[in-house]
Amino acid sequence: MSGLTPEKKEILKELMGSAKMPVSLSLLNMEERYKMSKPLIELIFPESGDWEVLRMNLGEDFKHEGHSIPNGAWIKLLEILGYEVEVKCISDEDMEYERY
Repeated sequence: MSGLTPEKKEILKELMGSAKMPVSLSLLNMEERYKMSKPLIELIFPESGDWEVLRMNLGEDFKHEGHSIPNGAWIKLLEILGYEVEVKCISDEDMEYERY
């Protein structure tokens, strides 16, 4: 709990309201739950760089492997994490002049 600033401690105490357990224990549990809910995303490759593995496990397994990780794999990973991803194909000229 030492990682919390005094301001964050106050906000959490207010949010806890009439918690039956000691606030410090409640805060610790909240911190631990937050740490546990973060996915671990791994990008694994050998020294030679000729193969890559992108994987994540957060209740839903995700794994892509190959000689390179295509954009589609990264987009799928972001969508699994809850992000809305928009894919656009624009002209070379628009890309050159940053019209996107």
